[in-house]
Amino acid sequence: MNPLLKKIKERDALPPLPEIVQRINKKMKDPECAAQDVAMLTLSDPVLVGRIIKANVSKEKSNWSFTDLKQSIASLECDEIKEMVYSKAVLNLFDNVSKFDPHNFWRHSLSVAFYSQSLANIKGLDAEDQSLAYVAGLFHDIGIMLFIYLVPGIYETLLSKIADDQTPKKERKLSIQEENAFGISHPKLGAAYIKEWWTKNTTILEAVQNHHQTSSIVSKLSTTTRIVHIANRYSNSQSIMNGIMVFKEPFKDETFEMLSLTKKQKSTFKEMASAHLTSVN
Repeated sequence: MNPLLKKIKERDALPPLPEIVQRINKKMKDPECAAQDVAMLTLSDPVLVGRIIKANVSKEKSNWSFTDLKQSIASLECDEIKEMVYSKAVLNLFDNVSKFDPHNFWRHSLSVAFYSQSLANIKGLDAEDQSLAYVAGLFHDIGIMLFIYLVPGIYETLLSKIADDQTPKKERKLSIQEENAFGISHPKLGAAYIKEWWTKNTTILEAVQNHHQTSSIVSKLSTTTRIVHIANRYSNSQSIMNGIMVFKEPFKDETFEMLSLTKKQKSTFKEMASAHLTSVN
C-alpha cells in the first residue's frame, strides 16, 4: 500500500478550509444571520459536505439520496454547525505552503462544482445526477488538500520544483510530478480518501480519480466524469485555478464535443458561467 494511503488511516480527519471557517465565524457573529444562512455556507466546502454525506449514509437511511444534500444541510442547527466546523478546524493548515493559495483553491472547487451541476442540468440529467455532478466537482481536488495536510514540507518542495522547472509543460503536469515523487497523484489520493472517509459512490470516485486524464480516455468514461473534466478545464481557462502556481491550459470549444452539446447549449453554459464569475469573490 502507498505510504500516503496508510497515513490517511493513521491521521485524524481532514479539517475544513480556513476560508470557510472564517466566513462561518463572521456569519455567526451577525445578530441578523439566520441558521440557514450559515448552514448553506457549508455547501461550498468539500470537507464539510463530505462529513454531511457520511453522517447521512452512516445512519443507513435507505431513502436518502444526493438530492437530499441541500435539505440535510439546511436543517442543521447552529450548535451542530459549530461542532462540525470547529471540532476539526485548523486555521493555519496552509501557512507553511507558500505556493498554495487556499482562497483560490476554494474558489476553484466551488466553481468546478457549479459548472458541473450546470452542465448536468443543460444535458438534461435528473436531479440525482445533477447533485452527484456538483459533489464530484466540489471534491475533485481534495487530494491537493491531503498532500498539504499529510506532507506539507515535501509537497512545498515539489511545487517549487515545478514552478522553477524549464522542461516542457506537458512533463511538468502536476499529477505526473506527484506520481513520480509520491507514487500517487492527487486525483487518486483524493478518490482513496473519499472512499475511506465519506462515500463509496462509484460515480463520484470515478470522476475525482480521472479528472486529469486525457480527453481521449475521459470520453469513454461516465457522463459525470466527462462533465467534471470539462468543468475543471473551463474553470482553469477563466483563471479560477486551484491555488497552485503551475501553468494553465487554454480551453477549446472542441472539448464540449464529448458531451455532444449543441451550439445553443454551449452558449447557455457560457452565460451561466459568466454570471457565476461575479458571485465568487
